[in-house]
Amino acid sequence: MKSSPMNKVKKGKVVKVSAPTTVSVEISEVQSHKKYLKTVVYSKKVMVHDAGCIAKVGDAVIIGQARPISKRKRWFLKEVINQVDLSEGVLQ
Repeated sequence: MKSSPMNKVKKGKVVKVSAPTTVSVEISEVQSHKKYLKTVVYSKKVMVHDAGCIAKVGDAVIIGQARPISKRKRWFLKEVINQVDLSEGVLQ
């Protein structure tokens, strides 16, 4: 039995809260270059549906692929792994 492409799950980091139910997540993958065998970091930004409005900038999240929610949203928020406390990073 083949797994359907809708079962894709990825880890990423929230880089922007665009709207009340939308966040931008950056997904980074480390791969080896085919010819030069050097490790290269490839990153991609995707729009993610956050129905509960729980993700904040800097949080590490797990996202899953879904049916098209809007023109650019094809992912939904499964869970927040690490929450960042923004009050500690403020310079005084």
